[in-house]
Amino acid sequence: MKKNLLLLVLALIGMGGFTACNNEDELLVQEQTNTKPVVIRATIGNVSRLALGDSEGGKTKLTWGPGDAFALTIGGNSYTFNWVSGNDFEYNGSGFPETFETAGPITATYPATAAGGLSVQSGTKANVGNYMQMTASKEVTAGQPTTDLNLSFEHQTSVVEITLDNNQYANLKAVVELRTQAEAMYSTPTEDAQKVQFNGSGKLTVYFAVSPTDAEVSGWYIGLSYVSGDDTYYDAAPLSDLKLDASKMYKVSKGSSDLKMAYKIDDAAPSTVVAYNAIGLYKWREMATEDLTNNVINLKLGDNITLPTEGITSDSDGPVKGNWTPVGNSTTPYYGSIDGNNKIISNMYIVNKTNGATHQGFLGNSYEVTIKNITFDGAKIVVGKADDAIGGGKYVGVISGLSRANFENCHVTGSTLKCLANGADSGIMGGLVGSLSPGEPGKITNSSFNGTIDGRSRVGGIVGELTSSIGYYNYFASVTNCTAQGTIEGIDVVGGIAGWSESYIEECTNNAIVNGANSGGIVGVMDAYACTIGCTNNGEITGETYADAYGTGGIVGQIFNSTTSAVGSEIYVIACRNLTDKVTLNSSRKPGGIVGYQNRLLSGVYGSYTVKSTVDKSFSGCVGANPSTATNEGNKVFESVTDDDLIPVTVGVMNAAIGNAFTAMNSTSPKSPYVSSGNYNTYKDYCWTFLASDSWPVFFKKAGLSSVP
Repeated sequence: MKKNLLLLVLALIGMGGFTACNNEDELLVQEQTNTKPVVIRATIGNVSRLALGDSEGGKTKLTWGPGDAFALTIGGNSYTFNWVSGNDFEYNGSGFPETFETAGPITATYPATAAGGLSVQSGTKANVGNYMQMTASKEVTAGQPTTDLNLSFEHQTSVVEITLDNNQYANLKAVVELRTQAEAMYSTPTEDAQKVQFNGSGKLTVYFAVSPTDAEVSGWYIGLSYVSGDDTYYDAAPLSDLKLDASKMYKVSKGSSDLKMAYKIDDAAPSTVVAYNAIGLYKWREMATEDLTNNVINLKLGDNITLPTEGITSDSDGPVKGNWTPVGNSTTPYYGSIDGNNKIISNMYIVNKTNGATHQGFLGNSYEVTIKNITFDGAKIVVGKADDAIGGGKYVGVISGLSRANFENCHVTGSTLKCLANGADSGIMGGLVGSLSPGEPGKITNSSFNGTIDGRSRVGGIVGELTSSIGYYNYFASVTNCTAQGTIEGIDVVGGIAGWSESYIEECTNNAIVNGANSGGIVGVMDAYACTIGCTNNGEITGETYADAYGTGGIVGQIFNSTTSAVGSEIYVIACRNLTDKVTLNSSRKPGGIVGYQNRLLSGVYGSYTVKSTVDKSFSGCVGANPSTATNEGNKVFESVTDDDLIPVTVGVMNAAIGNAFTAMNSTSPKSPYVSSGNYNTYKDYCWTFLASDSWPVFFKKAGLSSVP
């Protein structure tokens, strides 16, 4: 359809107070400026319009009314002429020129308000037909009078006619939307009394007036929401071939096979959104963020979901804009639960390059909830600014930036995280969770990360930092049976599983390359009360020179003491194994097969073993550097160069060392919180054994054992 044109004749009737003057009568002229308004007469005859509403021969009579206004833009200045009566408009301001000062285009817009003044109008032909934006432009010459200006206006507004034909909707009231995946752009009225009614055959036709700006959007969808029983349902159909041009009318017809479930809302308390595609996921985010404190909205995935990436470009840092905004923030956590239903969310992009950007992830902040059975694939997160002295990029993780939650069977694959900030407070980045706090709950179990992390401080493949809460209640966070692979890098305190830990890391495996100061295959730095037990490292560990770089270890980079308590805050590394000789440190200190540097009283390594390094000759089998202030008595660490050395390893001696560790925990006064919390009982039925004569020994549970042999 060709663009429809109308001829608008603007006749300048009179101008007052704009005659030339000299300095002597300047004051008098200023007093007279607004005594007579500038009047423009706009005459509109029968004009060709889109075929909407009652018309004759395809033409609709346009008349002026209250609220109508033209905006004339001349030389960057805008002048609004308001309707008076008939075809008369007046300008009551000052400064309207007699002539055009410079050559160039002048433009006119109706309606005159911002963006053309188009409100969302939809539903019937009549509603849509009354909201048409028109623009006109013309080249003028310098000195040309502003009188007798002839302009040809063009329609800019597009119209989309949608017909839905489906018997399942017969006699149903519904809200119809024309939308992108991320946002409802246009919708029929949502009040129950005004919802659009399907007829008895299940057929419905609605109209949407689309503004010129929105007409440039790609990736349109039709959405249909309705209530059935106690639940709200939302169906959607893509309009991938819909490209809107100004002034044209588009007719879309959809049947039952085109409409697919986008989400449904279970209104049982607390409400749950079951999302089937990106529209459903965005709807959950919208509902969940309306009132984070009182409006608990759970999420369940009904299908694999791919977030839209149309129009997203990338540079050397990653995507330059995002398609996801975190749920939960620094002050108000998300309190709902998430059941991934073993489905996948793909291509989640988060970009926040602002000063002090914090709490970034699918959930920015989550509290006392359960997130389970979910996979994030191809996620990309970029946070902070390179010149940010504040320290942006704190609390960042693909699933949650900061959390006190229970994560079960959660996985991140093919994903990248990057912190651009260099401030002193830039840090705490994890593949799954940035920072995990203890309580009820505070656990990550049976989960994994595979990707690339480029962080600053406290960087881990699973979690950036793992904290504890010691006091009247001894609460500990934990990471159990988790695996990391890929590349984990940071400036300081970097671990394959956790960057910093003052809680428990249990039976985890690292296969990732780990690089940074104070780096370890499992954990970068262990602080008071921490315990790492039954873990395995297969990844290459490279330590870097840094002001506070004390050590690099196959299991732990540094054992550190932040408390003055010598008793009751012991740190234990029990039954761990390092199976790579590629543990190196770019420093005068030695790397350690198990621990890089130990500066902690009443802590030790028990029943562990390591491969001897053939790469770094300064390599120490147990602890790279062990100052006299630390004690290591009773440690049992076994070294092996080849598989041939495995047989002489006596697992009974190793298991006895583990028993000594549990005895030490139980005999301290006050007891270690690890013991008083009862966590140590978990390992009484575990021991080392050879499953095959030519394999490494494994740490596993034997049924019926009452104590470690």
